[in-house]
Amino acid sequence: MSTWILDQANHFLLVQECFSQLERYQNVHLLQVGQIIREKGPWTNPVLQAILKDSQLPRDEVDRYLGSEVPVFFELRVRYLLSSEMFTEAVVLAKNCSQHPVAGRHLFFRQTYLTCLLKAALPHHMHEEVREQALVIRIPGFWIKGSAK
Repeated sequence: MSTWILDQANHFLLVQECFSQLERYQNVHLLQVGQIIREKGPWTNPVLQAILKDSQLPRDEVDRYLGSEVPVFFELRVRYLLSSEMFTEAVVLAKNCSQHPVAGRHLFFRQTYLTCLLKAALPHHMHEEVREQALVIRIPGFWIKGSAK
């Protein structure tokens, strides 16, 4: 047997042992990765597919799906979409994540969404989004030219 095959077998056994140890301690991230793998990958969920196509889904269904994983997994998806120049999908996913009660606490999603609006030459939409957010979080004295205080 070649040394390469033995090295690969040892590597596989090491990964299996690490997985067993992390599973034993109920590592939440590992369990979620296992669930994603069982679902045939990170892009196959029908709710995610509908979000990426900007389909009109009930907000509670979107929130339930976005709450099923830790926000960093969605951040990785958004980053992948951006690096693959799939800007429309990245914007839609970032916007939905920014509106989620838990994922929305991570400023990455809001920043990415607003940056994409600006780069897409949609400054009016960006200003509206910023104004709405300012009203929601009540920033005193916040004002965008052309809008009311």
